[in-house]
Amino acid sequence: MKKLKVATLVGILAVSFSLGFSTNSAEAATSSWQKVPGAGSSCQVRVWTDASTYTTRATTIDFTLEQKGNCGNLKYIAGFNPDGLSSFTAPNTDGNFSFKTPVKKLSLNHSLFKGSQRSGWVEASLWKNNKTVGVVSSNKITVHKR
Repeated sequence: MKKLKVATLVGILAVSFSLGFSTNSAEAATSSWQKVPGAGSSCQVRVWTDASTYTTRATTIDFTLEQKGNCGNLKYIAGFNPDGLSSFTAPNTDGNFSFKTPVKKLSLNHSLFKGSQRSGWVEASLWKNNKTVGVVSSNKITVHKR
């Protein structure tokens, strides 16, 4: 009887995963590697976000920046850049990294998200030796109104 229960459970899990069901409610998104030739000929950076859609229950956009190639130490300012508002980036955070940043958090408790849904990107401006060397962006994300 115990073997039958275990076999049934394994079967249900196998069917669930083969049909695309997931136990996670949020799906992480990683951008493709983006060339940053101003930081070095082989330098590439990508942006990871913890989800592609942020519901009203979400409080932050969590992200990391990761580099490969010969980039060296890069400084960054990163923020949410809403679609259609190219001169407006909020909220933001800054720092530097030589391989990968720790998980950074952008607060969703901001007037930008009150009253309407916003689509956009986590966008990071990059510097090396006090010179701007490039801009990288996450995949497009959606933030539901607060």
